[in-house]
Amino acid sequence: RAVWDAQLTDFFKARRELVGARPLIWCGDLNVAHTALDSTDDDKFRAEEPRDNPRAKQAWGSVDAADKGIPGFSDNERRRFSAALAAGDLVDVW
Repeated sequence: RAVWDAQLTDFFKARRELVGARPLIWCGDLNVAHTALDSTDDDKFRAEEPRDNPRAKQAWGSVDAADKGIPGFSDNERRRFSAALAAGDLVDVW
């Protein structure tokens, strides 16, 4: 996910250089809870640990705290999503 996020941010930066301030509407479900308002129980989802995958459970202790939680809720994912929005001069409308 981090690689995709970086490529997306780079794309938005390059697009801005090519077309300037030309408007962009980007629609879709990007599977990230950008803010606590995007979640029904933000604290629970951000603290969630793997349940069904033994290898993930074993590796959980070595995962950076900013990457923990259900995918789409981690601090790092939110930070990268914010960076992508800023690079594209976009607004998250939900």
